[in-house]
Amino acid sequence: MNRTPPISFLVDEDLSPELAKVAAARGYLAFSVTNMRKLRGRGDAVVARAALAQDRILVTRNTADYERIYQKHDIHPGLIFFAVSHGKLNKLHYQRVMLEMSIDVIEQDGEPIQQALYVSATGLTKGVKIKIDRFYLPDVA
Repeated sequence: MNRTPPISFLVDEDLSPELAKVAAARGYLAFSVTNMRKLRGRGDAVVARAALAQDRILVTRNTADYERIYQKHDIHPGLIFFAVSHGKLNKLHYQRVMLEMSIDVIEQDGEPIQQALYVSATGLTKGVKIKIDRFYLPDVA
């Protein structure tokens, strides 16, 4: 029997380690770089290699570096990028909402294999708008 491995997440240390608990509460395997002795404080290339080797979707705010790294891989389990327009939107509450929305998209549209979800939050605390765009990485068009 050919079984698909369960979806799992690796939360980069630029986000709250609590996000791993959010994904776990939804039934997914999830780990935080912050809580992993072998990855904590290591460079982006090391974290990316770990996520790729363990077939985990990487969740990060570091769009530029990881986009460049993942651009070199034809097949990867996916990325979730968080982008915020204001520092207040980096608070745990908004990070949770952004991850929950990302998981909703994955559950509805499928795993982001060879894709990235770009989750952007704009506005101030009243009137915050969160938008998710999905694109191939590397671009296959």
